[in-house]
Amino acid sequence: MGDSIKCLAIINLNNNQTIFLSSLRPSYIQYFSDELDNMLKTFQSLHSSKKEISKIHSNTGIWYCKLNNQKKMMFITLASLQYPFQSAIRMISDLEEEAKKIPDFEKKDLKTLLNNQALSLMKNYEKDPDFNDKFKNLEESIESISGLMGENIKKITANKEDLERMEKNTGEMNEMAGKFRNEATLLKRKMFWQQYTTWIVLGVVLAICLTVVIIIATDE
Repeated sequence: MGDSIKCLAIINLNNNQTIFLSSLRPSYIQYFSDELDNMLKTFQSLHSSKKEISKIHSNTGIWYCKLNNQKKMMFITLASLQYPFQSAIRMISDLEEEAKKIPDFEKKDLKTLLNNQALSLMKNYEKDPDFNDKFKNLEESIESISGLMGENIKKITANKEDLERMEKNTGEMNEMAGKFRNEATLLKRKMFWQQYTTWIVLGVVLAICLTVVIIIATDE
């Protein structure tokens, strides 16, 4: 414990004073404090260049720095060389969020107000440095799945609308087909009666003709 995450610190850039320093190994705090004092010029140059996030190699490991220009504060962690950059930055961001919960935190003595939270953060990130990355990946996966579900819902809704349109069109086509069948049946009946009437007329004419022929033949 304490080999990867060595310390967390907060520096007030208005006076280059260390206002917070915490370590999983309390006996090393003075050593880290001295090294911080020696690196203040480097930190100040980072502040002057307006570079928000930086890392500085030293004999004890890598100092990861994150600036809060609005409050003129620098949040720092010292970690071993193999410690992941993203996890270090996220740990600093978590420390910054904890500090922001304290009203006017830049004017307060943070040693007692933040020490427990800082130690808890260091222990969590020491236990599994990729925990925050894994959690972020899980969140991204959930967001991706949610997005995919949203797209599927949109497609289902669009398909439902298409089905409703198809159902409406089918109903209209069935109605038109029914009308066509009725009209065809009426036309068929009309043609049948026209044909039947023609045969009746022809039969009557034939009967009259035969009757006339028979009458003429009889008179002779």
